[in-house]
Amino acid sequence: MPRPFAVIGLTFFAVAALLYNASGTVVVVSLLFFAVCFALSLCVKPLREGKVFPLALACAATVCLVLTVHNEFFYYPQLKLAGETHEVSVRITSDVRLEYGNCYYDGRLTECDGQKAYAKVRLVLPADCEVQPYDEVKGSFTFYSLGSSGAAAQDRYKTENRFLGAYPSDSCTVSPYGGKIKPPGYYVIAFRSSVANTVMSILPNDYGALCLALLLGERSELSRGVYADMTGSGITHIICVSGLHLTIWTGVVLFILRRLRIREKTAAALTLPVVILLMLAAGLTYSVIRAGIMIGIYLLSIILSRRRDPLNSLGIAITAIGVFNPFAMGAVSLKLSVLATLGIIVYSEYCAPGVKEFFASHKRAAVLKKPAEMLLVTGAAMLFCMPVTVEVYGTVNFAVFPSNLLVIWAGEACMILSALAVLVASISTGIFNLPGLVAGALAKYIIKVVSVLSGFGLFRIKMPAQSGRMLLVCIFAFCALLALMKYSGKKLLPAAPAVLAGLIITCAAVTALCRAGETRIRIFDTGNGSAVLVSEKGENVLFGCGGDSFSGANDIINSVTDEGGVLDAVVIPSSDKAFASYFYTVCREKPALRYYLGESVDTTGLNIPAGSIMTLTDTPQDGRIKSTPLGGESVSGYYVTTGDISFAVLFYPGDSDTDLKPYEKDAQVLITRMDYPQNVRFENLVYTVIQADNSRGCYLQDELSGKGVTAVATAENGDIVINAYNGKINLEREE
Repeated sequence: MPRPFAVIGLTFFAVAALLYNASGTVVVVSLLFFAVCFALSLCVKPLREGKVFPLALACAATVCLVLTVHNEFFYYPQLKLAGETHEVSVRITSDVRLEYGNCYYDGRLTECDGQKAYAKVRLVLPADCEVQPYDEVKGSFTFYSLGSSGAAAQDRYKTENRFLGAYPSDSCTVSPYGGKIKPPGYYVIAFRSSVANTVMSILPNDYGALCLALLLGERSELSRGVYADMTGSGITHIICVSGLHLTIWTGVVLFILRRLRIREKTAAALTLPVVILLMLAAGLTYSVIRAGIMIGIYLLSIILSRRRDPLNSLGIAITAIGVFNPFAMGAVSLKLSVLATLGIIVYSEYCAPGVKEFFASHKRAAVLKKPAEMLLVTGAAMLFCMPVTVEVYGTVNFAVFPSNLLVIWAGEACMILSALAVLVASISTGIFNLPGLVAGALAKYIIKVVSVLSGFGLFRIKMPAQSGRMLLVCIFAFCALLALMKYSGKKLLPAAPAVLAGLIITCAAVTALCRAGETRIRIFDTGNGSAVLVSEKGENVLFGCGGDSFSGANDIINSVTDEGGVLDAVVIPSSDKAFASYFYTVCREKPALRYYLGESVDTTGLNIPAGSIMTLTDTPQDGRIKSTPLGGESVSGYYVTTGDISFAVLFYPGDSDTDLKPYEKDAQVLITRMDYPQNVRFENLVYTVIQADNSRGCYLQDELSGKGVTAVATAENGDIVINAYNGKINLEREE
């Protein structure tokens, strides 16, 4: 049977990705189902002789068995510790990470109440606790379940095989690592830390942070604004170390060895340990492991003089990762990595020969060969990644095409020059560092390009889940039809690629036109605070900018970027944390044209022109988004109208009942972080959205639902987006 490892790996990927977050009962039922189907396939001669179906079904049953073992022996037993306090010993396995005012460490639980134990944990330690990698921390710790801030965060931690966090309930003791020889992981951490310090000393600020991200995939130093621009331009894959980076370094090493006249097999053997070291230096993320295994198989095929098959290599890489941690198949990064690689392989096998033949027969078009190939490879990867990008992000970002053309070459050169800059700096800090200077110039170029591209909102097509899934079904049904025609011996439709491209462009254009004309209201799930972004035809107004969620500021910045990158106005009623906790971060990254601020809001350090600051009652009426203050001088909220919808945003209870009376017939949506105005009789109200934390939000939602009011709460379950167009109002929750 051709490509057995491809069948095994892709089956493992598909089944584990679907079931990784399912309950234990569902996994066991699936195991029985696949086992029965496997037995039946052996009884049908055509299926048995074809071998593909029995192998795929046997693999699917094995995946369910692996998931069951993982659930019963690792996941559920560890979750039972949440909320309990135990005497534990934890081996630190990372450097400190400072986030949200806390010191976080990754650790490995070695002992619990005097018994040997094993589990990955995330420790929260006091700032005065001096801890180094591989030190041992002992004490009384209280465990909690990771990802309590939302389902998306919980899924992320689960795919990393980390389920528990812990914080000391009393004082703890730190024992330095006692061995004479440090573990290999210690030197890896030290190397990463040394490279990071060197890069940031050569190139401070975002230029050094970008070079560091290109080298090691370490993105924590990048400012929110630059990261949001890279997301908006669809180019974040260059700062996630993966196949692109490892392939470049492998090619560089092989090139150098071949220039030294070393035989091909010997060069491949010498490159193999270099690839392993690069994987360790890059942090062994799932995309790095996938790429490293595939490159390792490629090098082994040279050493052993065997035929290379990328699809089989991909299958082996997926299987190796899945057996070690089946939950990894739920990781968005791994899904994108696998699907993009699959798309590139399919393009290379079925489309690339035709492209080469075309350019060979059209000599005048040879100058366009490289750009055309890059665009086609990008399109293939993007097409295969669409099931994940639409389902997870709700967008299709066509900015990736110009971004790849303009940025990829600069990213590759910047990465190599950054490594040379580190090497030069390690020899002597007094040497003029020319590679560092050029790397900084390239980093500046990349940041400028992504900033410009992220501002073009038409590149990003927002797709509601239902229409996005329908588009994907059409695309893949079309591709399946072409494949069936090919393997049945029938002549392929000559215009098939054009028809497929036309289908995508038409759907994108229709969606873009609808999106350009509609009003979007995003109610952010920022905890116990208020943050509402209203957008219509390029105008963006932010009402409130507060809360207490960890990722609140980043979510607001990313959403502003998605809507064109410009804030027309920001309305902050007071300096209270519920309304202004993210104000300074957001407005440094995305300055607004006008600020409507309460008297207590301090703007020191924001460098806002004096003419841009106004009082809360000065809200203009000449834009597309018109707002009227509620509550007189003591503003308690706003009544807002656009061409498609009228709604109210309430900050304080105040006299909101009285203030809303004139608008009770017109308000179609009520957004509040306080109680529902009981004395107002809304006639056209469609939705009430409660923007509050888990307990308060759920309580109000249930209370209002019991009274017949259509209510929905953020309540740590994701942002709520309301789309209004031509009198139609649709509400969606985005996790």
